[in-house]
Amino acid sequence: MKQLRKNEFKDLLEMNELLFEEKDYSIVADLPKLGIITYYPKSNKIQVHKTNVWKDDGFYFVKNHLKNC
Repeated sequence: MKQLRKNEFKDLLEMNELLFEEKDYSIVADLPKLGIITYYPKSNKIQVHKTNVWKDDGFYFVKNHLKNC
């Protein structure tokens, strides 16, 4: 399940032509209007670095954010 989430998140970023860096346990990306985020596929959480806010259900949060941009 973790690998599936990770691949879906990478596909989402690639479809929106966003740069990201894949690490062992996370994916770091720079999103418009949010800044740099870290996605943790095992727990499906997002950390927004600028405000140090954690969002649950990270995949859908990013998907909805990109849709509204």
